[in-house]
Amino acid sequence: MSSDADDFSPLIFLEKMLFTKSPWETPYRIRHDAFNRWRLAGINHVATTFLIRAAEVRPDDPDGYSFIVADPSILVSVLEGYGAAKPRLLAIDWETLVPVSSVWSYTYAEDGRDYLAYADADGRLRACEPQQPDPLEARAKVLVWEHADSDAACLS
Repeated sequence: MSSDADDFSPLIFLEKMLFTKSPWETPYRIRHDAFNRWRLAGINHVATTFLIRAAEVRPDDPDGYSFIVADPSILVSVLEGYGAAKPRLLAIDWETLVPVSSVWSYTYAEDGRDYLAYADADGRLRACEPQQPDPLEARAKVLVWEHADSDAACLS
């Protein structure tokens, strides 16, 4: 008999950050539903995981989806998909949900690579991945997304 660690069906990995295990699947299926339903999902804190919630969604709206983005490299493209209707963005920072006011791309002088950072409601920049260099030491920062109510231009 195999243990949960050996159970790879169905096991969903997004860059080994968001995962589920088959015992976590709901016991019921909705007819013609294209999606599996999960009672539990795990988050590996290798990188910041983000929660995106559409701005105009009501709590009783059956089409009101929230999205979990476990890979910061696709965060900007997901946010751009909302167009002018800016969603609410929250970062899952260990055990805290942090409201995000803006997302920044920055270049570090030592290696010349581009990284992503997010600003909290107080304007403090945080790197999206722990192995990234400090965004405050960046050579150049570029605003790539901003919540409609934020005033993040002061960070540039």
